[in-house]
Amino acid sequence: MKKLIPITLGLALTFSSSAFAAQTINSAAPVKTAAAITASSQTAIKTATSGGFTVKTDLFAIITSQPLLKLLNVTRDELNTQLKAGKTLETIANSKGVSTDKVISCLMQIQTTQIAANVKAGKLTQAKSTQVVNELKTQVKKAVQQKYVTTTTTTTTTKTTTTSKTAADSKSSAVDNVRLNAAAKALGLTEAQLKKQAEAGKSIVQIASQIKTAGEHFE
Repeated sequence: MKKLIPITLGLALTFSSSAFAAQTINSAAPVKTAAAITASSQTAIKTATSGGFTVKTDLFAIITSQPLLKLLNVTRDELNTQLKAGKTLETIANSKGVSTDKVISCLMQIQTTQIAANVKAGKLTQAKSTQVVNELKTQVKKAVQQKYVTTTTTTTTTKTTTTSKTAADSKSSAVDNVRLNAAAKALGLTEAQLKKQAEAGKSIVQIASQIKTAGEHFE
């Protein structure tokens, strides 16, 4: 069926063919995704060593040291709980009126006795024994001042992505549907016929011009 419809410039402005042309438009709501990177570090000094002598300073050795528990007047569970809560052995001892030096001497008492015995037996010089004791004290002091908990650092990065869609596939715009219907009626076409021509790359002006000048029939 052939129809000749007078097309005015106003019609071209009423409905733009860009509503059908396959073009990419950005959605208004970006999608954010978060990636978490977790790093854990344990810097606990587990042993103090010098001159062949070793003082254990790991958590288990600390909470099971009977001389230390007696010095601090705490139970194993109480000391374990406080250390795992982030307190240092020095902090716990000082809160009970026990000096850091006393804690160090308590943890080193077996090694100190052994070193003295070696000096007496001529296996170790006095100068060397002093050096070994001082080195052990320095390391044990660091252990007494350390925390026995794992430090966890989490870094979160946010990535923003933009979704896209084509206007030809969009069915969400009520305004476009109304304009489509109005334009189709003005041209004497069905919505399907008008969509088909627009998706073929023709603009509203071109479609209207073909109908006006040639009376072209569209299926």
